[in-house]
Amino acid sequence: MNSGKQTLTFYFNISCISYTILSLVLSTLALFDLSMPITPVTMIQLFSSTSMIAFLMYCARKIPNTSVFVEMVVQLVIVFLVVFGLGTTYQWFVWRWDVLLVVCLVIILVYFMTYIAILVQNKKTSDKINCIIQKKRSEEK
Repeated sequence: MNSGKQTLTFYFNISCISYTILSLVLSTLALFDLSMPITPVTMIQLFSSTSMIAFLMYCARKIPNTSVFVEMVVQLVIVFLVVFGLGTTYQWFVWRWDVLLVVCLVIILVYFMTYIAILVQNKKTSDKINCIIQKKRSEEK
């Protein structure tokens, strides 16, 4: 597999992981009437938003950055723009401070939970690779 496909796969994983986390968070909030009603149409809209966010993050990887912090800020700006843009288009929320506060908290929670899930996934992958390398080195001796 070439690195372009690997990169696309990585961002597809981000989309799927963030969609799963978002679905769980919004379903939990809906139990307490703190979220929009969850319908099949809403779920498709949410998947389109997580996919768009992942695609824009894929495109933004070309932006030169000097730190993880800058990368995270760029990613969060993308998330906020997509959520507020599509949220307005799809009428997910009303523009009131209390509602916007919950939306912002959900965005931040889902972003960091997704970030942690990807870190764990990357750690597992690197551990597997290191184990294979170590095994090959020991076989060569």
